[in-house]
Amino acid sequence: MQVQMYTPETTPQAADQVNGLRNLILDLLFGSPVITAKEWATAVERTSNTENTATLAKWYRNAAAEISRREAAAAPVGYATNAQKEQIIRLLNHPAVTRPKKTKVLLRINRYEAREAAQLIADLTALTTAPAPKGGGAAVGASGELVGFSLVA
Repeated sequence: MQVQMYTPETTPQAADQVNGLRNLILDLLFGSPVITAKEWATAVERTSNTENTATLAKWYRNAAAEISRREAAAAPVGYATNAQKEQIIRLLNHPAVTRPKKTKVLLRINRYEAREAAQLIADLTALTTAPAPKGGGAAVGASGELVGFSLVA
């Protein structure tokens, strides 16, 4: 399939569309901290030499995707704060938290991101504030530990 090439002299609407796409691409790239000077020079040269609107539209989509990918890769990871870590450790010391759960969380505590830590805190808080089973006696949980049992009178 042949793609029809427009020159600015033949169709004014096509010329406006080509110039608009060129401006969109260059505006997107201009001043972006993730674009190098060499990439900028290449973009200026190639967009000024191309009159195919389909090609320019594809370049615009690809450039936007690449910029967002580079910005995401360059963004610093927000790890859990010390206050979040302390709260997690306090919650892990609750008798309702099983040994395997404690081990799993403590092995990963320095790798949790802030939002993961907030979710973990919410989960542990829900686990530790769950009411004791009715009937006054101890019950065996799903993993075999005693729930609602205390040696302290």
